[in-house]
Amino acid sequence: LADADAIASRERRCDWATLMEKGLLHHVTDEHFFKDDYLFYRFYADEA
Repeated sequence: LADADAIASRERRCDWATLMEKGLLHHVTDEHFFKDDYLFYRFYADEA
């Protein structure tokens, strides 16, 4: 079960990184590409 959770978590991180690569999501101050850490990100669409 722990391995399944780790795999799901890793896949989720990859999904977020893909959103950044596609230009849909960014770090709030644009200081970082996606990091699996306690950082804040937002969607560009929410800024309009």
